[in-house]
Amino acid sequence: MIISSIYQGLLYGILGLGIYMTFRILDFPALTTEGSFPLGGAVAVTLMNFGWNPILATLVAVLAGCGAGLVTGLLYTKGEIPTILAGILVMTSLNSVMLMIRGRANLGLLDIKTIQDLLPFSKDYNLLIVGLIAVTIDITA
Repeated sequence: MIISSIYQGLLYGILGLGIYMTFRILDFPALTTEGSFPLGGAVAVTLMNFGWNPILATLVAVLAGCGAGLVTGLLYTKGEIPTILAGILVMTSLNSVMLMIRGRANLGLLDIKTIQDLLPFSKDYNLLIVGLIAVTIDITA
């Protein structure tokens, strides 16, 4: 239970870093991070349900999140929409996009191989290792 809480905290820490970077460092108050994070999850889960390798599905999910950020940036620069409004528009529209991608409200991963299943350790330690790897990649990038 404690290791699972640490794992979830590490992954939500990435979301917090994304929000911090847009608000404080870039001075761009956009809420796209709150929509692109679950978009990546929806893309990854959908692709894994179709039989994709979990690592490839995660990479495609990252690209989907980057695409959401690109749309926000284009709305701000080319569409001349204020930053906060562009972020809210993209965040809100991503809810519909996620429903379209998944095809229904929920998709499960009960019998699907995930990234944690690819590691040789116990389930709890695999969760912790994946969380640490994700945070390390996020901080170095």
